[in-house]
Amino acid sequence: MTQPSKFGQQGGSASSFPGLNQVSIGGVTFTINTSFEPYRRDAFRHRSIPSQRESVNLTPKTGEGTVNTEGLWRASAFDWSYGAGQLYADREGSVAARFYDSKGVDPFTTQFQVTLLPATKQQLALTDTTINIATIGPVIFYSHSNAVYYTTNYSASTSLLTGLTGAITLSADASNLYISSNAGSSGVWVVNVANGAVGSATQVITDPVDAVFAVSGRVLAASGASVYDITQVINGGGNQHLPNPALITHPSLNWQWVAATGGSSNIYLAGYSQQNTSPVPNTRGAVYRTGINSDGTALVAPVQALPLPANEYPIGLYAYLSYILLATTKGYRFCRTVSANDPSGNTGDLISGPILPNLLHPVTTASAPFTANGRFVYAAYNTFDGTSTGLIRFDLGTLVGDLEPAYCSDLMVTSQATITGLAWDPVTNGPLIALSGAGLYTEDTANLVSQGWVDSGLVTYNIVDDKIACQALIRGSGGGSYTMSLQADGAGYNAATPLSPNSEANPPTFLTTLVRGEEFNVRVFLNSGGANVNETLKRWTLKSLPAVVSGTTISAVLNLYGEIDSSGVGRVLDPYQAYAYLEGLRLQQTPVTYLEGAYSATVVITEIDWLPYKERDTSDFGFIGDLIVYMKTIVG
Repeated sequence: MTQPSKFGQQGGSASSFPGLNQVSIGGVTFTINTSFEPYRRDAFRHRSIPSQRESVNLTPKTGEGTVNTEGLWRASAFDWSYGAGQLYADREGSVAARFYDSKGVDPFTTQFQVTLLPATKQQLALTDTTINIATIGPVIFYSHSNAVYYTTNYSASTSLLTGLTGAITLSADASNLYISSNAGSSGVWVVNVANGAVGSATQVITDPVDAVFAVSGRVLAASGASVYDITQVINGGGNQHLPNPALITHPSLNWQWVAATGGSSNIYLAGYSQQNTSPVPNTRGAVYRTGINSDGTALVAPVQALPLPANEYPIGLYAYLSYILLATTKGYRFCRTVSANDPSGNTGDLISGPILPNLLHPVTTASAPFTANGRFVYAAYNTFDGTSTGLIRFDLGTLVGDLEPAYCSDLMVTSQATITGLAWDPVTNGPLIALSGAGLYTEDTANLVSQGWVDSGLVTYNIVDDKIACQALIRGSGGGSYTMSLQADGAGYNAATPLSPNSEANPPTFLTTLVRGEEFNVRVFLNSGGANVNETLKRWTLKSLPAVVSGTTISAVLNLYGEIDSSGVGRVLDPYQAYAYLEGLRLQQTPVTYLEGAYSATVVITEIDWLPYKERDTSDFGFIGDLIVYMKTIVG
């Protein structure tokens, strides 16, 4: 018995599968030649597609690229010198030497190593909400209880000036301390320091002064919306009123000048509109610049050097090396001055870098003060986390972008208080921190932090599929210890403890708990071995198995012999119409359903191979033969 086919007089309909025909492609059924001689057993088959290709290295340099990726894939870190602030560790454009975040560790001092930082120590307990500090040589000055004191060793302090019931500010140059107060015994006082000997406080201005700034050989006094150059008053003996006219009086309502610093050829002033000591919403703060007249006797009228975006307000300025550092209510900006031949602005204007730290771990409460030493600049990192307030350290020797130095967290105090003052401590040769309501803190030269950590940023192996973390390796040295934890896809951290052995001489075996995820964050903990026994991290490696799902190739040899007998039932088909149908699916890459017994898969046809056997006996001309169809399954 001969039945008509789907192609008029060819192949079978869907109702003939299963039964008369062995396979169905896109709803059209065909019989299979399982004894096909040219390919024999290689003809009709299913073969899975390898999920990894052979690793090829096109450079003469050895490294991770020369490691065979057909086993476990490797992610590692051995350089942290570009600091924190990078979310993804291995995406396109990621910097290999940058990481996500850290606490209690130093990645900058020695490249290719991470070590523990010193702990902090309270040197003086002070309860004032706002504590101002300044240093000249070996002398440390600080404000407390409506007075100013000084010390050289923290064990004993001397009262310098009392009865200051208003807001107190301190500013210093190489040989003089300047004190201001805006209520009670108000005005400006000068204290000379020569070879560590502190003179008495001499009042030079008797009017209320909100802040005093010693910058570039000049002394400026801010009172309300006005700034006054009081240099000549001080040189003339003082005890006078603020000079008239002011250097500048800002026309904006409730404007307050809050900071000043001196650059190489300009003095910069910062301010904004205040209401009840807070910024007026939707107003703009700005930085102004002024210079010295050609005769060297006075300052020129200030002009705007850097306007800030709405709702970002300047609170501190600091000049160091070739940078003007700006503290704002959003964080910290590094600025450079516009040179005479620079088309980007007027000479002396400021070009600002981005807000630092970036939005991955922003400053929650900004503070005005800075301090610096060598290639490092320090600023406040208030409420770094739920337990600590501390410092952020910028490395001017490493730039990750234009006006964007590398940075990371630094010294920490177990407190949620705000830092109100910073200076360089002559006793410990490190940062001196004034903490609101707590006192003065320095690094503890006898003790390290008990534990620190560094987060890698998200490791994806540059694919979106899941991976299974299998092995971990940590290399370090010192008298302490180290451990590793894994965070998968933003969930909680899991201890990724390698099974023993895990030493320099014995590489690790599988992790005690295999972790599956698309994105891993590697957190390495360093633990001190005692009061001042450090631990050094040199490298970590995470080896994972890519859980990549690949498809299957299917090759089917279709009988296109015109008249076909299947299970005692004869069928007639046109081989060229079947060829055209399958070729159309291949050209359009149309996903269709492939059926074979109980097996079903969505496939696309990738290749067809028409092997004519002999000429047709009919008047239709052409040939009959076998058509080999190569298909690839589609998997998610």
